[in-house]
Amino acid sequence: MSSEQLVLGGGGGGGGGVSAGAGAVGEPAGAAGSRDEALEIERLKELLLVHLDMITQQQDLIMARDRQIKALKSEKEAVSIQNKHFRRFHTRTRCVWTSVCVLSHRAHMCTCM
Repeated sequence: MSSEQLVLGGGGGGGGGVSAGAGAVGEPAGAAGSRDEALEIERLKELLLVHLDMITQQQDLIMARDRQIKALKSEKEAVSIQNKHFRRFHTRTRCVWTSVCVLSHRAHMCTCM
C-alpha cells in the first residue's frame, strides 16, 4: 500500500481498511466514530439526568415555600382578626392605650373592662 492510500483511507483489499484518522491503531475506520458517538450520547444522558434532578429539587423547594406562604398568610389573617377585635373593644370601652393595658389584655386581665 502506498502512503497516499494510507492517508486517504483507500486500501486495496476491500472495505474496512485502517485509516490514518482512526482513534486507535489497528481499529476499523468506522469504529472510532461510533465510539465517540456512544460517549457523546452517554454524556448527554448524564447531563439530562442531572438537569432532571435539579428540576425536581427546585420543584420540591417551590412547593415547600408555597406551603410556608399559605401558613404565613393564614397566621397573618388570624392576627389581623384579633387586632380588629382588640381595636373594636378598646374603641367601645374608651380604654386608655398604655403598654400595661396592652400587656394585660394579652393575659386577659385588663382593668379597663
